[in-house]
Amino acid sequence: MLVYVCKEQREVINKHISNCIENSTQVNVKKLAIDLGVQEVKEENIPGEASGYLQNSNGKYTIGVEQNDAETRKHFTIAHELAHFLLHKDHISEGNSVIDSRIYRSNLTSDLEVEANRLAADLVMPMNLVRHFVKSTDKITYNQLSDKLGVSLQALKVRLGSPY
Repeated sequence: MLVYVCKEQREVINKHISNCIENSTQVNVKKLAIDLGVQEVKEENIPGEASGYLQNSNGKYTIGVEQNDAETRKHFTIAHELAHFLLHKDHISEGNSVIDSRIYRSNLTSDLEVEANRLAADLVMPMNLVRHFVKSTDKITYNQLSDKLGVSLQALKVRLGSPY
């Protein structure tokens, strides 16, 4: 999915991923979002069943994430909203937001939600970082790998095409 972002954005993303490989750390999606042009990433109590949102305020974008969600959920939600920023911000008019429910559904089409989910997976579980963790750890389990990447076990298994 990185082919759908511009060259400059791809360079920022690749620099973050290279740093993660070098330091054996998960992707810091908050820092990545800021480096890619999001004004602010904040955790807050979001009413209803929403897990996150991307808001356009005078051309400045804010990502919000439900503060009471699990860390792995927040990690993926930020990546999902960042994907909307990179791929779909032209669909968010001035003063409006994309608000995603707990199952990553919004007022956007399901095709756009699938695109955001795919790019989010690429951002938090890039295959070269997955391979790095697998090669650097003797007999790593799915649970250990999901912990290292900061994602849920289910998200990792979907990414790797494994049955739950």
